[in-house]
Amino acid sequence: MSTCPINAGTFGFYNTTSGSRLCVSMCPSNYFAEPLQRTCTTFCPNSSATLYYAYNTTRECLLQCKDSFAFDDTRQCVTQCSGSNYPNADNSTNKCVATCPSSPDYYADSNVCVFYCTTANYFADPIGRVCTQRCSNGSAYIQYGDRRTGRCEKKCS
Repeated sequence: MSTCPINAGTFGFYNTTSGSRLCVSMCPSNYFAEPLQRTCTTFCPNSSATLYYAYNTTRECLLQCKDSFAFDDTRQCVTQCSGSNYPNADNSTNKCVATCPSSPDYYADSNVCVFYCTTANYFADPIGRVCTQRCSNGSAYIQYGDRRTGRCEKKCS
């Protein structure tokens, strides 16, 4: 048998300590069930078209994280995004992102992408897609923090 049976829901695990090869339903700690080769691996596979993330709860390699966020820096599913590259948790895609998306209309508030800013006296600023105390202003535009809408606006409502 070169691979474990798909219908049994098992994955091949090579125990380097004992030298034995086993079909297991859940990969051991620090290993993840890799769906392409149906083996237990320490790192989930990625290619130019497909990126898998290590999900610790069930020790699987997943295309999309469940109840967590895909963190591209480590290729793991995490409960909280951190780091300088992808600090914001986007609930619309379950990914850690550098900038919150404009569709849906999200803004970073304490490193979570939200529709409305939850921090008191902060405004949703479309320039950096963040919640801020002071709206961005430049030579070509002026924005005002509108307390009624909770957003940075070109005109007060």
